[in-house]
Amino acid sequence: MTGLALVITRVGWFVTFIQIAGGSYLIYLGLAAWITCQGKVIDVANAPRMTKSIGGFRTGIIVELSNPKGIAFFVSFFAVAVPIETELWAKGAVLIGGFLLEVLWYGTVAHLFSTRPIQVLYQKYANWIERITGTLLAGFGISMIVEKI
Repeated sequence: MTGLALVITRVGWFVTFIQIAGGSYLIYLGLAAWITCQGKVIDVANAPRMTKSIGGFRTGIIVELSNPKGIAFFVSFFAVAVPIETELWAKGAVLIGGFLLEVLWYGTVAHLFSTRPIQVLYQKYANWIERITGTLLAGFGISMIVEKI
């Protein structure tokens, strides 16, 4: 990751390209959220159930570690936020801290959304949640592009 940080800090046009590409992708995700939320119905009664917590945890870890968007985000964040001269132990602490935050966040979300009241509440407001999320993503994307142009 130090090599990526070096490229980002030394090649000015590359940073601009990455920021414009990232902003464009956020706009795409925002528009997709608006388009796909139309008439979405989630059948919580027939949702698959995990019989053991460890099975859900294992599935979550596999999904998260195989998600290229999550990996790309964390690698790009790490490359920009952690200076090249940072001690190896500090880089390790950042990685471990990021992992623990991911486990805590996704574990909390999974636990909450496995409860019936939260599922019903989400079902009721799902379209609005998707629209607000889409608007925020597109707004962030536009601001990233405008900042670089």
